[in-house]
Amino acid sequence: MMCSFGFSMFSGEHDIGTFLLTRVLDSLQFSTQREVRAECLRMMGDWKIETKAENPKKIIEEYFKESESLSKDKDNRLETYSSIAKLADANYMQRRDYLDSSQFQTKQIIYQQMAHRPGDVQRVCY
Repeated sequence: MMCSFGFSMFSGEHDIGTFLLTRVLDSLQFSTQREVRAECLRMMGDWKIETKAENPKKIIEEYFKESESLSKDKDNRLETYSSIAKLADANYMQRRDYLDSSQFQTKQIIYQQMAHRPGDVQRVCY
């Protein structure tokens, strides 16, 4: 669609692309071009995920849900769902990697040891 064509040249320049896309979204705020706005919102959400610029929950709420609700285009809706799935998968992988890390395992051991010695916990905390 129009939005992806216009911003595809900025795929490596997230700062410039985000700035321009924000301006386009502002100009489309009260526009009747719902499909263009929906696609731009999805693209902005994808960029925010890629650059880890915002909290995933905020990205879903502000970009993907709004894109999905505005769009009647099947392809854009599928792309939006795909973006949400990629975000969920990335979050799952990050959490799984942390739970499998030696850092987490060490913390678990320390917490278990401290649970058996409440006096030590009070001395550490106060």
